[in-house]
Amino acid sequence: MDINLFSKITKELLACNGRAVVPGFGVFTTKEMPATFSDRGFTINPPYYRVDFVNSDEDDGAFVELYSRSNNVDRAKSVRMISDFISELKADLTSKKVVSLPEFGKLRTTLQNMTFFIQEDNLDIFPSYDYLEPV
Repeated sequence: MDINLFSKITKELLACNGRAVVPGFGVFTTKEMPATFSDRGFTINPPYYRVDFVNSDEDDGAFVELYSRSNNVDRAKSVRMISDFISELKADLTSKKVVSLPEFGKLRTTLQNMTFFIQEDNLDIFPSYDYLEPV
């Protein structure tokens, strides 16, 4: 597994289920945000979806299943490959404090080793509001 595939699987699970449980790492969830006014109140920004991340040991099996299916690999091997990747990801976060997820966002780690997610400004995985523009 590589960072591109990790991003792709996570985005696909979010688009289908509204959440992506990454075993041994955490849970990405979506939250619908209401329309807002700009800082000066001259522009109305449309509603959008925000992606949040929470550290968790939860595992619903969906991430492994999708990885296994998309790479034509058995479940046991998929679990090992994902586990190895997550170990490397955690090590990178500990040493670099930031890991970029292509076309998705960034994972950042604080000095207290809390991980949080910053999504890309133009994250395009939720078609519900794609046709809306600021007014």
